[in-house]
Amino acid sequence: MRERAQQVLPVAVLLFAAAVPLSIAAAQIALALAALAWLASPRGESARPSRALLIAAACYAAFTLASAVASDAPLASLADSKELVLFAVLLVVPCAAAKLGSARLRLALYAGAAVSAAWGLLAYAASPGGLEFRTRGPYGHYMTYGGMLMLVLVALVADLATRAPGEWREARVLARALLLPLLLAALNASYARSAWLGLATGLLMTLALAQPRLLLLVPVLLALALALAPQGMRTRLTTMADFRHDASSLERISMAEAGWRMVKDHPLLGVGPSRVSAAYPRYRSSDAPDRRPSHLHNNLTQIAAERGLPALAAWLGLLCVAGRDAWRARRGTAAKASAVAALGAIAALFVAGLFEYNFGDSEVKMLFLFLLALPCGDVTAP
Repeated sequence: MRERAQQVLPVAVLLFAAAVPLSIAAAQIALALAALAWLASPRGESARPSRALLIAAACYAAFTLASAVASDAPLASLADSKELVLFAVLLVVPCAAAKLGSARLRLALYAGAAVSAAWGLLAYAASPGGLEFRTRGPYGHYMTYGGMLMLVLVALVADLATRAPGEWREARVLARALLLPLLLAALNASYARSAWLGLATGLLMTLALAQPRLLLLVPVLLALALALAPQGMRTRLTTMADFRHDASSLERISMAEAGWRMVKDHPLLGVGPSRVSAAYPRYRSSDAPDRRPSHLHNNLTQIAAERGLPALAAWLGLLCVAGRDAWRARRGTAAKASAVAALGAIAALFVAGLFEYNFGDSEVKMLFLFLLALPCGDVTAP
């Protein structure tokens, strides 16, 4: 039984990596299979994340559950807290990476992302185009789709930037490089400007760690991408900081103000998971739009308002510990690509998350945790 579980686990994680860019249902089924195999596998030799990372994740989960129990609708909040099971990614991915190598898992991710990007571009080409027809690929929302593409692009650039000069002649490396314009085009068609800001930050981090000399190319590449972007995308990017006239930016300010009023009233446990929308009318400004947003479009504000300041501290601790672990792992030859990808992903998600609650998207969260967990398997691989 244990031997069979050890064989099933890496295959399930491989399927999970390929499914994340395509289907949340398929990805979660693969993750559940991997988690069951992990439970049935012996623990002694298995790869695992650092104890500090597991403690940070456990603290975040504990504060979330405490917040759910203390909310005005405990059953609804506890039901919303089921997303905590996605942290199983941190346990199963290192085991699979130690057996298969993180390169194979990243390759499965790229394959799924290539299909997803083609899907999104075909859907956009078949539509009238423009802001009203932003592509969402196989996902339910264009913001989620943009967040996924952002993280895959950061991982792909980290993969390419850490290659030795001689490897660039190999077909497998050239194929990865040719995937870049496909993913960038799909990101453009999503009109997700927060994802573009996150991508720019993630690329700066990735190249600073892997190829500092290539940092000069980042402004050139971003300018080229902006020049090739649809007019609507360029307009959205240039008006992002217009807090007087851009309706989306104005509403985000109103959400931030309401969110921190919630924190002031509920600093320890927040208003409870899934309860921000219900509480919002009591905390919004009188001149804010009369509607109930499902979330506050900012990771920091949303987590603090929903789960309390201790949960926010645990979440920030999770990012810091994951960054520290990846920083240490980057010195190893085997772990360099996945470690640089993890550091770039942290930077990208954090900056994009200042304008969008991207940690609340299950697809983005699974992919993010996947990238954080990969270096743990590389470090312990034989």
